[in-house]
Amino acid sequence: PPVDVQLEGVGRLESPEAELALYRIVQEALTNALRHSGAGKIRVRLERCDGAVVAAVSDDGVGFDVDAVLAHQDGEHGLGLFGMRERAEYVGGRVEIDSEEGRGTTVRAAVPAAGAAASLPADPFRDVRRD
Repeated sequence: PPVDVQLEGVGRLESPEAELALYRIVQEALTNALRHSGAGKIRVRLERCDGAVVAAVSDDGVGFDVDAVLAHQDGEHGLGLFGMRERAEYVGGRVEIDSEEGRGTTVRAAVPAAGAAASLPADPFRDVRRD
């Protein structure tokens, strides 16, 4: 499927570890979309919002029950979702997974930007939920 990439100037992240974590989270989200979603289109956005750098990977694929997959973590897909959350938390970030069967999936990841406060804002995804 075609991948639409939208990048805004985001500056530096708080640490090299945060940069690597965000890269790996986006990589995993793209891999999941390509392998599992059956999507006709995938979109990747990267932007700076309220002291965080936020990445969003969205697809128009089959979607899935996030809670059920995370509860079992017995398949490759569940472990990948869990790994994305672990990577983000390790660098003071957060991952949000929004999906529903038949509706597609959006994975959002936020990590602190350089010069930002030590923690993320209460809702770092507020401005990127317009997918």
